[in-house]
Amino acid sequence: MKTKLSGGNNGSRKARHKEADIEVNDPLLRFFEHCEKFVALVEENDTAMHQVDTFKEGPEMQRVLERVAGALCLPPDELNADLVQVAFLTCSYELAIKNVTSPWCSLFSEEDAKVLEYLNDLKQYWKRGYGYDINSRSSCSLFQDIFQQLDKAMEESKSSKPISSPVIVQIGHAETLQPLLSLMGFFKDEEPLRANNYARQAQRRFRSGRIVPYAANLLFVLYHCERATAPRDEYQLQLLLKQQPQKFLHGGRSPPDPPVLDVRDTTARDANAVGRTAGRPGSVRILVDPLAWIVTGDRERPLAAQGLEELQEEPPVSNRDIAKDTGITLGVNTPLEIPAGRDAAVADSGVDPGRFVL
Repeated sequence: MKTKLSGGNNGSRKARHKEADIEVNDPLLRFFEHCEKFVALVEENDTAMHQVDTFKEGPEMQRVLERVAGALCLPPDELNADLVQVAFLTCSYELAIKNVTSPWCSLFSEEDAKVLEYLNDLKQYWKRGYGYDINSRSSCSLFQDIFQQLDKAMEESKSSKPISSPVIVQIGHAETLQPLLSLMGFFKDEEPLRANNYARQAQRRFRSGRIVPYAANLLFVLYHCERATAPRDEYQLQLLLKQQPQKFLHGGRSPPDPPVLDVRDTTARDANAVGRTAGRPGSVRILVDPLAWIVTGDRERPLAAQGLEELQEEPPVSNRDIAKDTGITLGVNTPLEIPAGRDAAVADSGVDPGRFVL
């Protein structure tokens, strides 16, 4: 029995150490460097962080600059937001790592700290979080790898084979975990973080220092329930973030009740049935996207391994048409009711009556 470990370290090497197989896999865990679209649209785009740049020049940061300049007996025009942020990060790092109060901390009030925290959250939101769709979608390869490993363990269990990798440890950075959590829908606010809504975001959920602090971790635990009363309940998946159980935000119930959430388990014919119900014919190809679900009562399951592919040059966003190659003009997040009195073609497809959200 072996433990498999992998990490990102700007290299490509394999090592063997005791019982563990160790592999450096940058394309998997440093996906943000290998996703060409993310690099072009966000990483190397000078305008991508315009909300951050605007906040640096806004009234909240200007008040911070004035207070810090006064404490240092300097003219305010000799300081800028970047210099003040360096001083604040030095204060926070020494407090977090060494448990000492840095002299730099004396420059900041509690309100200053809140403003500077928001400045950092703005950057993480627009570079690693919900600001741009590609931020989270760049982590799809990691998300897929996680479920492939879970599928493999489940198949080995079903065939009474030893589990080849009972523990898999993926080691990355906050830049790895934050996009993945955003892909899964965690810590999303109703109102996006912007330069002009600092006051309204006082109770925001997206706080990068709490989401991905030092030693942050995300754990998927697969259970084999021998006393399950139905085959679909035999394998259960539990999710823990920083050792705390979490709900599957697209699953509707908390573990251990739901079955393994299989993001590929329905077929193209289901999506074709959606097209027929919508009254628009067309072939439908499937895109692995964990954010499309069919809702039937208080139960949810994935729809057609999740949506309609090749829809736009840009990743699909709310209310954009998805007609290319499909002939179907349902928008992303557009509800579609499947009535109980369906025609035979739809009924034969295996799609349950209910409310589809694409």
